[in-house]
Amino acid sequence: MSGAASVTFGVVLGTLVALGGGAPAPVVKAASASGNVYHALRPRRLLDTRLTGNMLGAGTTLSLQVAGVGGVPFNATAVALNLTVTDTTEPSFLTAYPEGTSLPLASNLNWVAGETRANLAVVEVGAGGGISFYNSSGHTDLVVDLEGYFAPETASGPGEYVALAPQRIADTRSGSGEPYAGGTLSPGSALSIQVAGAGGVPATGAAAAILNVTATDTTAPSYLSVYPAGEANPGTSNLNWSDGWTVANRGIMPLGTGGQVTVYNDQGRADLVVDVEGYITSGGAAPTPAGLFYPLSPTRVLDTRVDAGTLGPGGYLSEELAGLSGVAADATSAVVNLTATNTTQASYFTLAPIPGPPTTSDLNWPQGATLANLDFAPLSSSGDFSLYNDVGTADAVIDVFGYFAPVSPTGAPGPGPCSQVTLGAPSAVTVGSLLTLTPGASCPSGTTAQFTYWVRVPGSTTFTLVQADSGLPAFGLNTSGMVPGMYLYLVWGSSQGEVYQQALAQASALVEPPPCTSVSLSASPNPGLVSAPVVLNATPQCPGGETAWMQYYYSPVGSTSAPVMVSGGGRRPRPWWSRPLAGPRATTASQWS
Repeated sequence: MSGAASVTFGVVLGTLVALGGGAPAPVVKAASASGNVYHALRPRRLLDTRLTGNMLGAGTTLSLQVAGVGGVPFNATAVALNLTVTDTTEPSFLTAYPEGTSLPLASNLNWVAGETRANLAVVEVGAGGGISFYNSSGHTDLVVDLEGYFAPETASGPGEYVALAPQRIADTRSGSGEPYAGGTLSPGSALSIQVAGAGGVPATGAAAAILNVTATDTTAPSYLSVYPAGEANPGTSNLNWSDGWTVANRGIMPLGTGGQVTVYNDQGRADLVVDVEGYITSGGAAPTPAGLFYPLSPTRVLDTRVDAGTLGPGGYLSEELAGLSGVAADATSAVVNLTATNTTQASYFTLAPIPGPPTTSDLNWPQGATLANLDFAPLSSSGDFSLYNDVGTADAVIDVFGYFAPVSPTGAPGPGPCSQVTLGAPSAVTVGSLLTLTPGASCPSGTTAQFTYWVRVPGSTTFTLVQADSGLPAFGLNTSGMVPGMYLYLVWGSSQGEVYQQALAQASALVEPPPCTSVSLSASPNPGLVSAPVVLNATPQCPGGETAWMQYYYSPVGSTSAPVMVSGGGRRPRPWWSRPLAGPRATTASQWS
């Protein structure tokens, strides 16, 4: 774990998901034993709930069969899907995960009411051949377009992934100095872009390319469709926007005639920026850095709202991934969903193996937006990635969906994360006593849970770190000097020390002041006269000078009735009470504590 010792929570489990005390996290499946190769398909629409009528409601899940559909074989281990939400009624998020598994702590798409948003997802196929989609809040329609699938390797060469240093291969903005400068797309127009032989992609031997496509300078609500050059428009979409937006999305794009892809714009005018990040081999002897894919159940590996700290302007954050959270120690790239939230200015994120001046962007956003983009994040030789933020401040959330490792692997997958964490705490303790927190966790065999504890004091929105990486079965807090009130405690459990993982739990405990030890009480005048005021003076003895709450009772001498409270709840350093006597009775002083 790294970063600041205090953080502001609010939304911690995914955009708009409140932190639940002890809610179970998913059971995470290990990566498949054998590596997988990618098979690019002509884009095809698999689902459009606007036509089927099964719009997703709040907290609902929709499952979709993908194995045996649209050219996906039954032995497919993962699919590449372009997901689009539209007709959205509330701010929410969408999670795609293997059918038949628990809902993970991860997200693929984020939006506010009225937006149409799209994002690429690489999702492991469930045991029955399906994918599940969960919508958190409100209602939304969902459109799912298939781009390809991963399946076990049967022959060396075809379908292996080769990562490249990101390079810009097209920028239609006037004066950009890049290929296709000045080629702004007009309504209903298409532009074919050379991919083979550009940006590190070989002139021959590439079946598809990983492209980050950005639309900017947009003048009307529209969409882009990217497909192999020389083929008819498939009627699918890759990017959607409203006028004035700058929005990006990745795609694993099959190459068409001459090694090109065609980009179609539907409405208005838009400039196009295309960055290439890697390619899929078409056969023959693959380059040495080629890798095979190992899918994972979605796993959160970074959330700067709870670990590492918000990124400032021009700030870098480096994190280790290889060998952690189910990722193999020799992983060369990871398929991650990158989300920006709590954004204070229009800016962008760039993911790179090592810190350095960025030449491309991975995720762009306007001020105040929460947006996501899939990334094929290259890792350094030590298994790290570096995240760069350009201007303003922003929080980052990263969920991993799989990784690439060499064709001849040398490292075993790292241990998976703990799947459930609980936290027990007493309902109340007295200041000065020991407050004992009791955590629990379900972690992979052969690992020991490490717990990190945070506390939020009364009246604050900030959690402060109180203990990191404790393997003890309980953690005791000395409450001496603590201000009385309700304290909220948070714990995360990890199967690997100093590594943030998704399993979280919380519990609250009331810290009460110690009781007063005695109270002295006097009455004046004593005896009193009928209709004349009698003043009672009470002097409490309370630990630490704590201000006492006083209650006053009276009862006629000789009465067998219960005393009647005549004043109470007043918090005064020296409480007093004055009341005229209503009749002939003796007045005395008593005390209680």
